[in-house]
Amino acid sequence: KKNKKKMIWLLWFIFDWLCILPIQFFMLSLATFNYFRLLFFQKPNKITITPTFKKKILSGVNENSLLSIAVCALNEEKLIIDALKRLCDATKYKDKTEIVVCVDSTSTDKTFEVVQNCAEKKIFPIPIKVISQFGGRGYSANACLKACSGDLISYLHADCIVPNNYDEKIRNAFKENNKKNPNKPTLMCAFAFGTNKSQIPKDKYPTGLLFMEFTINLRSKYLSLPFGDQLLTFPKVLLDDINGFPNWSIMEDFYIVAKLRRLAVHNEGSIVILDEPVYCSPRRWVKFGTWRVTLANQLVILSYCFGATTDEVYHFYYGRNYGANNNNNSN
Repeated sequence: KKNKKKMIWLLWFIFDWLCILPIQFFMLSLATFNYFRLLFFQKPNKITITPTFKKKILSGVNENSLLSIAVCALNEEKLIIDALKRLCDATKYKDKTEIVVCVDSTSTDKTFEVVQNCAEKKIFPIPIKVISQFGGRGYSANACLKACSGDLISYLHADCIVPNNYDEKIRNAFKENNKKNPNKPTLMCAFAFGTNKSQIPKDKYPTGLLFMEFTINLRSKYLSLPFGDQLLTFPKVLLDDINGFPNWSIMEDFYIVAKLRRLAVHNEGSIVILDEPVYCSPRRWVKFGTWRVTLANQLVILSYCFGATTDEVYHFYYGRNYGANNNNNSN
């Protein structure tokens, strides 16, 4: 029986790798194809970075810039307090940082009440604003944009863990790159991608997880295409100028990154990827396996690129319409 179990495990292990390798390479190939398509066949005509606007971006970011952390949450009652505590502990310059938490109004737990109680009692050393918004992640991102008063805005998923002194590293990345390349102002900064291994049960470690992280970081660093889980940070003047995020329930981060990527490819701006990772929750990979999650992500991107509406994409990804039976986290 033991030999039979070992044989079954080995066959599943081999099967997983036979799926992981082509799917991850397909992900890289798709990103590479789009990169060169932008480079040779498309011009950055959707946003124009004028000399005046370049100066506006450059002058708005320095070592004293106020950093706003926009945390979008859905049904995170159980972990939101720990997430905010970790965020505050990792912040070096607390007097130059603010936190805005936007709770999706379709949440079925008490995430909003929990955060509101913390804000009113000033439990944390960083000021916290809490708002609620209906419509999904794009609507929440725009609600945060309106509520934030910082020169830089970082979008953080509630289940992600930031590195220590992340705020200093973000400011330095903008400052140093803008000083080095004044003709290519920093349009966006992101950290490397990682998953929180401490949350993975020993008997449920997903096959190929480290390889998946490696390929995603190749895509981020060399093809200027980071994930939304990587603490995307933007100058507020830039987001205001392009009217923020699209009001969609999903794909808002992909849309905005693709928009700025087009400028970066044509040397009108820079996308900076820092080496240190932000760790996101591994729950999707533990539940579904590495290759299934990557495959689903690529199918979502392809369906969107071939004309599917964001409502259709949302239904495909989560198996339900936005707001229906919203009992699980959707970040």
